[in-house]
Amino acid sequence: MTPPDQRATFVSLFYVAGYFGNTIPLVALGVVADAVGLLGGLVFLATAAVALILPLLGLARRLPAGRD
Repeated sequence: MTPPDQRATFVSLFYVAGYFGNTIPLVALGVVADAVGLLGGLVFLATAAVALILPLLGLARRLPAGRD
């Protein structure tokens, strides 16, 4: 649990991470869509998302099971 004097820091970090997590892919989609069209940009975004998620799933499978 977060100490009471640091809760505001963690809440603000949560919001900043969410902001960048939503903004960066959308800006990248706009840049790619300008170059290759909207459909090509969406395909690129989906491919990039899968390419980032698959290694994370592999790492998650290696983690030990949660506490009982």
